[in-house]
Amino acid sequence: NTEMIRFSNIRIDRMRFITLIFIILCSISSMDAQTSHFVTNFAQGSLIKGSQTWKIACYDNDWVFFASRSGMSQYNGDKWTNFRISNGIDCRSVYASHATGRIYVGGINEFGYYTPDERGIMHYTSLRSKVGNNGLLDNVWGIYEDHGTVYVQGDKKILKITGKENVLINANAKLDCSNLVNGVLYLGSEKGLFVLVGNRV
Repeated sequence: NTEMIRFSNIRIDRMRFITLIFIILCSISSMDAQTSHFVTNFAQGSLIKGSQTWKIACYDNDWVFFASRSGMSQYNGDKWTNFRISNGIDCRSVYASHATGRIYVGGINEFGYYTPDERGIMHYTSLRSKVGNNGLLDNVWGIYEDHGTVYVQGDKKILKITGKENVLINANAKLDCSNLVNGVLYLGSEKGLFVLVGNRV
């Protein structure tokens, strides 16, 4: 009887040991699965030509758009396509509008948007005329949209496009950066931080 009891204890200990090893192996393989990612490296300059990329925008987790010296580049995880804005100069900014399906782009005194036709081919519409003949935006560094209003940030001016009017707003400072947060446009400049309130900075 004593031998039987010892034998069963040994058997139980072996079972515990095997179970413990199994649990450890499972947790290691689970950690491996969580930390391994699919990564693709691209050689510098092989896809987006030019030495600088200024902005990146994502659309519906399917498309990524890059504003660079070679224009606007579109990537779908498999294929790259490049688009030149109408004046053929660098693309400085890109914004993907989920509300309208437009891909807004800005360059040097030029901005507009791309929309796909029924075959998926992208077509460009210039909005340069919205500035009017009296003003220039110079470099368009930021484009934002909020409830049907589009904001275009240039070097020293902001163009506000609504359904009723287009207003060119002078910031009286060199604008370095901008961001739209909860419907408020913040502007970083050489003179500090500004906020766009109505049609005034």
